[in-house]
Amino acid sequence: MNRDELKDGGAKIWAETVQQVRKLSPLTSVEVLIPDFCGNWDALQVVLDARPDVLNHNVETVPRLYLQVRPQGKFTRSLELLSRAKDSGLLTKSGLMMGLVKKMMKWSR
Repeated sequence: MNRDELKDGGAKIWAETVQQVRKLSPLTSVEVLIPDFCGNWDALQVVLDARPDVLNHNVETVPRLYLQVRPQGKFTRSLELLSRAKDSGLLTKSGLMMGLVKKMMKWSR
């Protein structure tokens, strides 16, 4: 879910979801897959404060392909987000898309 139209990028929605899952099913582990909030660290803090069990933010690709794969994103911003989450004591994870070079070569022809 990407809520760019919201000032907080949807951070309150993630936080409320974590809180509601915990309220209804306290033994359920909660993992959130979040955007980079366009570098809005206050929005990120809202999610961090909800204390999900796992915070996931996919880096998606290597820096040299970032402009093509995630034109609105920034590799360093994604790393900063993961670092901030880790520094807050959360378990973090990320993902990469594999096999993009061949696809990117086809797209550029």
